[in-house]
Amino acid sequence: MLGAAFVGSFLVVAQVFYMSHIRKLFPDIVSGVVVTLIGLTILPVAMNWIGDAPQGHPEFATLPKVFLAAASLAVVIGVSVFCKGVVAASSIIIGLAAGYMMAIPMGMVDVTRLVKRTGWLRRCRCISE
Repeated sequence: MLGAAFVGSFLVVAQVFYMSHIRKLFPDIVSGVVVTLIGLTILPVAMNWIGDAPQGHPEFATLPKVFLAAASLAVVIGVSVFCKGVVAASSIIIGLAAGYMMAIPMGMVDVTRLVKRTGWLRRCRCISE
């Protein structure tokens, strides 16, 4: 598996040199429609991830889970709109990190194994075991 990823990375790097020629085959309207359809197709998966429980379960899509999803989305949109360059391109990972940091004090992340394995994290008063 690691070998396939290694070879694939070289193929991606090699195709970068031909991307300007390939982009001419796909006008902006076609690319926009394809990206929109992909987003709409995976929307039910995102809703199930936000729910974090089987549909119909009392814990499905409770207010803290929906708040965390909305806050993470707001961070992603804010970073992509108000920042430029590499920071704007990294808006997804920044939103993930912000959501993770918000989820820790909300009790949605189990940090006990992490605290047990790292000595420096045990000294932090904000995380209880």
